[in-house]
Amino acid sequence: MERIFDFRRFGRYLAYDLRNAKNNMGFTLLVYGVAPIFLFVIYEICSLIFSGYISPVGFTFRTVWLFALVLLCSIMAPSRLYGHVTDKRYGTEFLMIPASTFEKFLSLVIISAVVMPLCLAVLLLVSDSLLGLLFPNYYGSPLLSMETPSFFGIRNNTDMVYVNFILGFVVSWMVNMLVFTLGAIFFKKSKVAKTLLSYFAVSMVCGVLFSAVIIRLSQSVPELFPPDLRFTDVQGLIDALNLFANIWYFFIVLVLLGLIFWRLKTLKH
Repeated sequence: MERIFDFRRFGRYLAYDLRNAKNNMGFTLLVYGVAPIFLFVIYEICSLIFSGYISPVGFTFRTVWLFALVLLCSIMAPSRLYGHVTDKRYGTEFLMIPASTFEKFLSLVIISAVVMPLCLAVLLLVSDSLLGLLFPNYYGSPLLSMETPSFFGIRNNTDMVYVNFILGFVVSWMVNMLVFTLGAIFFKKSKVAKTLLSYFAVSMVCGVLFSAVIIRLSQSVPELFPPDLRFTDVQGLIDALNLFANIWYFFIVLVLLGLIFWRLKTLKH
């Protein structure tokens, strides 16, 4: 058992891995985190130049900024953190570190899928809160102070249908981090580009297969899809979609974790 996992050995390796992550990605992560401040300044400067006055930033613009920064970080960060393992020199040093493959795998997952997203989320929320407190008339309210219904739900007539957008976003973020981490330790060159192409190709194949299965089921088992089907209970529909999404994401995460562990297990130089 100690050959696979030892708490003290894992603790030392995790601390070592965290220091490397700080050295490789710390400053870049800080830039991503404070980028909303610079984007807000640039937006207002452009507004002054083209319209002659400072204009408020719409909620849509703020959302686009945050999503773009999160997406860009999830694409670029894994190759900065673990892309060196495919290099002969650094990869050999990585293999020689006195830690088991499982401990290296566990540390990689913790840093790439938990620590990095959490740090970026905290930095983005701090920047968003500062802008909201200092410039409430031009930037708007901070995300943390928004009312729960407007941020977590969508209104359907008089009923409130709750959709956990935040949880879905977090899970998608973690999946993206795992996908690009797998690409970073799998491809030796052009890691981001090759991972993107592979990601799109696999997504297209899965989409085609899923559509084919649905069409096949509708033809062979028509009672599952009656023509007069109506969803009068909107929240019931949302719950069904959430259940399917949970099962799907759980399966995807298991596959990605298995592939990452397999790649680390078979890594040689």
